[in-house]
Amino acid sequence: MGITRAAVSGWLRKRRDVTVAVAIFSLILIAIIWGTVIAEDEAEKSEAIAAAIKQNSNLAVAYEEHVARTLKGLDTITLFIRYEYQEHGRAMDVSRYLAGGVIDSKLFSILSVVDERGDVVLSSNKVPPTNYRDREHFQVHLRRNADELYIGKPVFGRISSTWQIPITRRILKPDGSFGGIVVLSVDPGYFTRFYQKADLGNDGIVTLAGLDGVIRARRAGHALTFGEDISASNLLAERGKSPAGNFLDRDTAGSSAHYMSYRTLAEYPLVVAVGAAEVDVLGGYVQNMNRADRVALLVTFVITVFAALLILALMRQKRVASALADDIVVRKRLEAELREMATTDMLTGLPNRRHFLARLEEEHARLRRRDVRHAAVLMLDLDHFKRINDTFGHPTGDAVLEHVASLISGEVRSIDTASRLGGEEFAVILAGATDAAALEFAERLRRTVASVPTEHDGHAVAVTVSIGIAAMTARDTAADAALARADTALYRAKQAGRNRVEVVADVTSAVAN
Repeated sequence: MGITRAAVSGWLRKRRDVTVAVAIFSLILIAIIWGTVIAEDEAEKSEAIAAAIKQNSNLAVAYEEHVARTLKGLDTITLFIRYEYQEHGRAMDVSRYLAGGVIDSKLFSILSVVDERGDVVLSSNKVPPTNYRDREHFQVHLRRNADELYIGKPVFGRISSTWQIPITRRILKPDGSFGGIVVLSVDPGYFTRFYQKADLGNDGIVTLAGLDGVIRARRAGHALTFGEDISASNLLAERGKSPAGNFLDRDTAGSSAHYMSYRTLAEYPLVVAVGAAEVDVLGGYVQNMNRADRVALLVTFVITVFAALLILALMRQKRVASALADDIVVRKRLEAELREMATTDMLTGLPNRRHFLARLEEEHARLRRRDVRHAAVLMLDLDHFKRINDTFGHPTGDAVLEHVASLISGEVRSIDTASRLGGEEFAVILAGATDAAALEFAERLRRTVASVPTEHDGHAVAVTVSIGIAAMTARDTAADAALARADTALYRAKQAGRNRVEVVADVTSAVAN
């Protein structure tokens, strides 16, 4: 009865293990599902962001080209008007140029010529006496001697009574002194009409800003703004690091952060920026993520219910099995497990010393009966194994032993026997192998071990093996005689420098190390 209770107890423990395994497997399966969903969500998010950045970068290039072409067109007009004014003075007929299409009037609101005192002397509009001397765009040319286009900050026009961006050039008198300025007043909205052509979502941004930190024109959604000081903005900070680039801006106008792409104009002190709202960029991703999450939740529910029902069924089966108490099946299972434990090395899964010696006896008997003509025994020992344990710890040492065991298992045939004798020592019986075949096998195995390091816990651990070979013969009085000879050869391999193969005298073939 004592044996019966022990057998039943072991069987019931296995049933409990199955129940635990079902629970663990279900949890692992659920974890894999959610891990896959999360990984796919992250991949889709990254793709959406990358696509938005690529689109924004392309739009920023297009916007830069649009602004540059516009400014070149405006500058062509200022140069033409300046030339005509220097030739004809106040007799120049501005209206004739506009009516004849010589000047593209769609680029600006008002064209004015201002003399050296700041008085408007010519204009495309009828204007009362007006003076621009106090305006920044007049003072810039008065103070500077440089002949360059100036793109001023937005101002409230004294002629147009609307906000305008002054585009100006210096007029020179015949003696080279300051003779006034040509002024083109441009609607700030002109520089943001590009927004209507770009697919930037409901809350996109198009910005034209001066390097002085003042917005020339910005369209955020449906709102047009200009004149703001953005010296402390992320845009100017990023532009200070690189003339062009991409970044996530969280201080832009609107309710959402924006993925921004910007470029600095090569010929003008301006920077253009194009931005797509984060909510627009990730809108599709969020919808797909919610859909995937709902599917994952449904699958999780199904798995949980199935696992619960299976566990309940296993528990019921366990109760039935306990009541029936079946000496014989359980006992046989236990005996089989004990036999396996008695003949198997638990770390590597290879046959242990006991099993190896039994196989050695069998192979020796076959030789003496002349069932086979040849056989060889190999003794293997890992080089400097203590150093590996001392350096990386015993878990890594165990991993090295398992690794080498797998390499040996991969090389032997089904008729051969590989074993871990203990510690870092292994042995192999090559059934029916000639001396030359044994040497060839040993050299191949030695090279394989040396060329394939072990990966464990973030460490790449290289290891080598020394091998001794001895032929088994029918003349041996005992099966372990060949094992002893192989051990002697192994000792010589260690003494000769390790990572090599040594053979006993009766092995006549050789393979170069």
